[in-house]
Amino acid sequence: MTNVASPPETQNFLSFSVNSQVAGLLPSLQLVEVLSVTTESIVPISGTAEAVMGVCNWRGEVLWLIDVGATLQAGRLCDHNLLLPQYNVIIAKSPQGPVGLVVETVGQMCWVDPNDVAPAPPLGQTPTASLPPLPYLQGYWQSPEQSEIFAILDLERLLQAL
Repeated sequence: MTNVASPPETQNFLSFSVNSQVAGLLPSLQLVEVLSVTTESIVPISGTAEAVMGVCNWRGEVLWLIDVGATLQAGRLCDHNLLLPQYNVIIAKSPQGPVGLVVETVGQMCWVDPNDVAPAPPLGQTPTASLPPLPYLQGYWQSPEQSEIFAILDLERLLQAL
């Protein structure tokens, strides 16, 4: 009998970008839906964190919208795209309920080997010029095909930071 090592378990992620230099991944287990939200349907809420764009109606419920560009210190999407009539929103499951992650573009599904994920460095150490060290990242993954670096979001820690 021969011992054959089983292939590493891969995890599925949805890729997205917040600008031309910053990309991220969200675990597919947290993915609910991807949709477009018109600018007029977003209601700003005063007194909230800068990263909170506001709320909108989603299936008859109030959905909080988080500007992922602001959370990744890549600039607020609403500041960069003042003329856009709508935003791309990734609806994600969280312990607090569904939340909308506003991104510039929604990419494709990626299979990632956990062994290829670099842990998030301690605060103060930057993995790349375009991706700052943040306390709510699981780590970083470099795409072998595109040589692009993706920040892997830890949604629960991100929401706690807001």
